[in-house]
Amino acid sequence: MVTLGDLGYEDNVIYGLGEQRINLSFDAPPFEDRSGATIDVIWSHSIAGMTELSSLSVILNGVPIANAALREANVNRAVLRVNIPPTTLQPGPNALQFLFVFQPKDQVCARLVRDAAWGVIHKDTEIRLPQSPTGFCAWLPVLPLSLCAGWQPREQPARAAAHPQAERPDGGDEPGGGPGQAHAQ
Repeated sequence: MVTLGDLGYEDNVIYGLGEQRINLSFDAPPFEDRSGATIDVIWSHSIAGMTELSSLSVILNGVPIANAALREANVNRAVLRVNIPPTTLQPGPNALQFLFVFQPKDQVCARLVRDAAWGVIHKDTEIRLPQSPTGFCAWLPVLPLSLCAGWQPREQPARAAAHPQAERPDGGDEPGGGPGQAHAQ
């Protein structure tokens, strides 16, 4: 088991209505049996003014593998257990994407919550891969070598990036606004 924090990622925060993406990558070791791999996504989000169509999708190597609706019950540090289909996980580089969709109830809500919509994928999100003959392999962006004995990835994957690069309209760095506002921890 390895967390996104172990891989050098911080909490990834996105802002804005519509589709907002967080793109990450990790290297997996060569393995024969890919069954049993999971991701425990630790996530938080805003909810005010959103419809039942608002959601979080988890996409691995271009294939959607899980979806959850944004609800009051999962606003703060919810856990989404994702079973990774064996055919989706590949040895070497893997592209992991989190897609938040913030769908406002109507145009009035859209104007009111436009700058208050946010989502977080927390750095304690856990990736569990099957054991290879050499054990779990992870590429740490801060180290020049892989953590998998006898196996080297082609190149170091890119750091986490939220697309589009959203900045807080108020210049702050906390989801949900300024002091006294509810936000993800």
